[in-house]
Amino acid sequence: MPLSVFAALFPFTIIGFFENDWGIRKSLDKAWYLFKSNFGVLAILGVILAINIRVYTVLSGLLTVIIQSGFDFTSISNLNMLNPSESLSTNLLFVLINGIGQIVFTPLSASIFISAYLKYKGVKLPFQMRIK
Repeated sequence: MPLSVFAALFPFTIIGFFENDWGIRKSLDKAWYLFKSNFGVLAILGVILAINIRVYTVLSGLLTVIIQSGFDFTSISNLNMLNPSESLSTNLLFVLINGIGQIVFTPLSASIFISAYLKYKGVKLPFQMRIK
């Protein structure tokens, strides 16, 4: 969870690498400058996304345990709420439910960080051009 503060740094580096055809070192340097210039917002954004993913993982674990126990809600007490993946990582239903969430969250977080990169770099986004 503490590293989620730096979640924007990797996407910023990759975007700079492909957008400007920079090397990794220059791309990382520019990403770090952009990141630390807007640290507060990007850190909060990273933490919010990490919390959302964690909550979804816990809900996936709860749903898996409830379904597999025949809707016996007392079985929830056996689930590790802090890290459901620890006990359910080999459970096919959990992997499926959690994987569906990851399929949604990964592009969502990437698009959020790409939008933030474009905004802080000064690029006008399409929806900003129409609203005046």
